[in-house]
Amino acid sequence: MSGGSVVSMEKGRAPEALVDIRDLRKGYPVQGGFPGRKGTVRAVDGVSLRIRRGETLGLVGESGCGKSTLGRLVLRLEEPTAGRILFEGQDISSLEGDALQAYRRRVQIIFQDPYSSLNPRMSAGSIIGEPLAVHGTPAADIPGEVKRLAETVGLSREQTTRYPHEFSGGQRQRIGIARALALRPDLIVADEPVSALDVSIQAQILNLLKDLQERFGLSYLFITHDFGVVRFMSDRIAVMYLGRIVELVGNADLDRHPLHPYTEALLSAVPDPDPSRRQARIVLPGDPPSAVDPPSGCVFHPRCPRRMEICSRDVPALVDRENGHPTACHLYGLVGGDPSL
Repeated sequence: MSGGSVVSMEKGRAPEALVDIRDLRKGYPVQGGFPGRKGTVRAVDGVSLRIRRGETLGLVGESGCGKSTLGRLVLRLEEPTAGRILFEGQDISSLEGDALQAYRRRVQIIFQDPYSSLNPRMSAGSIIGEPLAVHGTPAADIPGEVKRLAETVGLSREQTTRYPHEFSGGQRQRIGIARALALRPDLIVADEPVSALDVSIQAQILNLLKDLQERFGLSYLFITHDFGVVRFMSDRIAVMYLGRIVELVGNADLDRHPLHPYTEALLSAVPDPDPSRRQARIVLPGDPPSAVDPPSGCVFHPRCPRRMEICSRDVPALVDRENGHPTACHLYGLVGGDPSL
């Protein structure tokens, strides 16, 4: 491939992570309110994460916390204000031309709304085959690839001639998944991929995504606001609040030992079918602060039921509090370690 490869690495040296996000920031300038008043929406504010090959990293938080913006930055649909995103060791901000197109093949997205993300004037087969055509697959090979992809996601060959309005919501999302698989990516950013679907259909799509991951060795950045969904899908879970990661926890430890008060509050709102495990609901006062003018210190402290004086003064670092369990909270003493592990 001309223009250089996506990655330039020493021979025989494996990367520590597929994606390595380092102190990533994204701000959007705004002007409003009083005349002449300006500000910046800090959509992503100093995020550091790693996505390992073959894992699902869940990203969960309230609406407006910056989850989708982070996903768009990884896809390079948005350019960061500061920080770096390394894909197999190479900064993606330096990619241009053929190298950028090669990166696009390896990182794909599944959108939230399976209807608005599909062109209503194109058949399902044309939608699935479009990435192949754009990236240079010979025209004679595309129909066979489209049929194979359709069958992979549970659609029949005959259905590829139909248009989006002729499908159910779950079937439309299967078309979107087939399109994302067309270029055989390494990473898929799944941005709320089941939130627009009925619960029974959600289960089918989630099971499909798990099967595809095992079959093709995919990595997922799985973005959602639903703790039930993120617990089912994820190996590790990053909890995001007002543009920052406040806790990074393994799935097995999420229910047993959450550390951050925000994580505890979110978990308390999840219905539990077992009455013996029912816990008191933690109701957070007020609304999330403005991302244009976030509070000093810990951004969660105005709503935190366990806040201390230091919380309004000092920003807590996201560091390992307990053997691979990074948390940004002053309630815990510093133990050290890499928050991205």
